[in-house]
Amino acid sequence: MDFYQVKGGYNFSGQIRCGGAKNLSIKAIIATLLSDNISILENIPDILDIKSIKHLLNEIGVKFEHNKDVISIDAGTINNFIIKENKDVLYGRTTILLLAALMHRSDIVSVPKMDGCKFGPRSTDFHFDILSKFGIKMSEEENQYIAKKTSKLVGQKITLPFPSVGATEFGLLISVLAEGISVLDNVATEPEILCLISLLQQMGAKIHWTGKSEITIEGVKTLYGANYRIISDRIETASWAVLAACSDGSIDVHNVDNIEYLSTFLGIYQRMGGGFQRIPEGIRFFRREKLKSISIETGAYPIFSTDYQPMLTLMMSQADGISSVHETLFEDRLAHLKNLNKFGVKSDVVTNCIGSPCQFHQQNHKHSAFVCGNAQLIAPDEIIESENLRSGMTYLIAGCLAKGISKIGNIHLIGRGYENILEKLRSLNIDINLIKRGEK
Repeated sequence: MDFYQVKGGYNFSGQIRCGGAKNLSIKAIIATLLSDNISILENIPDILDIKSIKHLLNEIGVKFEHNKDVISIDAGTINNFIIKENKDVLYGRTTILLLAALMHRSDIVSVPKMDGCKFGPRSTDFHFDILSKFGIKMSEEENQYIAKKTSKLVGQKITLPFPSVGATEFGLLISVLAEGISVLDNVATEPEILCLISLLQQMGAKIHWTGKSEITIEGVKTLYGANYRIISDRIETASWAVLAACSDGSIDVHNVDNIEYLSTFLGIYQRMGGGFQRIPEGIRFFRREKLKSISIETGAYPIFSTDYQPMLTLMMSQADGISSVHETLFEDRLAHLKNLNKFGVKSDVVTNCIGSPCQFHQQNHKHSAFVCGNAQLIAPDEIIESENLRSGMTYLIAGCLAKGISKIGNIHLIGRGYENILEKLRSLNIDINLIKRGEK
């Protein structure tokens, strides 16, 4: 229950090294469990979600070595398929994907239920429907998911009701070693999905696109080890971009190797007045002109990512005019605005759709908002508790911008996706400290 204490109200400049992509690295580690050979993954970030998956690897008997940002995994030693919950571990949504990988090795698999960031219901129905199609019977007991195979795994045609990232990854992991042909339709197309497919192909999986949102998988009997480098984290990169533009500073973000994966963010960022340029080490962010208001709508990739949205609402508060945001993916993803208002942001969250009707139309969910610009940010006289990873980083950035000393709690959620955050912020000459509860 510690918190960060940050003194803000200044311009910030300096250099940051971006970590590897959280939303790929965990899935890549799980993918290596489909092979009995050794796989080596590079650019693995030092975050809590990686610590959680390493705990799970130990639980199932996997041999691995983790040195700096490189992990070597030998899954040929897996010997346990009944994983009990450990209340000291924040599993995130890792366990449901682990279940998909382990079903190729055992007729019965039990894993802890998912937890992680909260911003509205995140159903497992898609995953369970996929398992049912493959002849796997699911049940829930206390805090466990229990899967039982009723027949051998044979390829299936799966049409997702929504292009869910997790369900797409789940379908890939269960299909690559199933007998025959599987077709996944209405899949997610995020960069991390494309990279996961690339890794699986390097391991010997036969996967190819047969349409804009359709993938065909020809099951193989064996997958092999691979050497693979994880792409940089595009959401972390965007965080430093927002800080640079809002503070009128200049931040060099090193280790950014796939700028094209940032294109949907950069388009909005530049329209608002943010600037960037490529440098040999990565990318430099700054404010090109006075920030301007904008209207955005989140959606499935390549529409603007919901993970960018909390930070962008903060950037809206520093722009001229009134901006609007229409959140179409998660019904409670705008809850962070209540806490941003404590910093001095002026916003109004509403139930109607700003733009075309979405899944929350006429359901009384507060999923749209207007954000007033030119807000003077002042540190709140209380600890601001993070609801999830992205809101937590947004509050940290707000604390860097606000006059006075801000306190940000639930910092373990920030640690799920940002490595060495104290050191990185201090490298920008930001006065930030970790405070233990009960200490002054």
